[in-house]
Amino acid sequence: MPRSKRFLYNSGTHCPLVIRIPEKFKHLWPAEKPGSTVDRLVSFVDMPKTWLSLAGAEVPDTYQGTVFLGPDTEPEPAHHFAYRGRADEALDMARAIRDKNHSYIKNYYPYIPNGQHLAYQWRILATQAWEQHFKEGKTNPVQSRYFLPREPSNSLTTRPTGQILTT
Repeated sequence: MPRSKRFLYNSGTHCPLVIRIPEKFKHLWPAEKPGSTVDRLVSFVDMPKTWLSLAGAEVPDTYQGTVFLGPDTEPEPAHHFAYRGRADEALDMARAIRDKNHSYIKNYYPYIPNGQHLAYQWRILATQAWEQHFKEGKTNPVQSRYFLPREPSNSLTTRPTGQILTT
């Protein structure tokens, strides 16, 4: 579960989005033909507005996100925001902003390792073995990072273009 959906890294926030639109609704296709890739920022926060819009329902003004599909498609946002406040019983405070090519993560608790002890995660034998290897000095620098304080500097990463970026 390291670098999973609990974290703001690309491996935790980049989720594939596959939508099947039947032929009879081809007027909703965001591309010219089925099987196409659409290079647009989409976030989970966009889905309620999009689904309500597609159903012809009124979308409350209080809804966040953008409609990304259908006749009422809104302009693509330049970036998305994400945050991490906790994971189960562990607290954390990190914020992220991302566009199609970069993600910037600000860790407000750099002294806390990503590998905070979570009861659920430490039930997994692989996590227990990994921690034991770390304590015995058997992990390499990359494998050890999970149990060490994060770098106090901010994190900026680059993603190759041409991928759909979701948060």
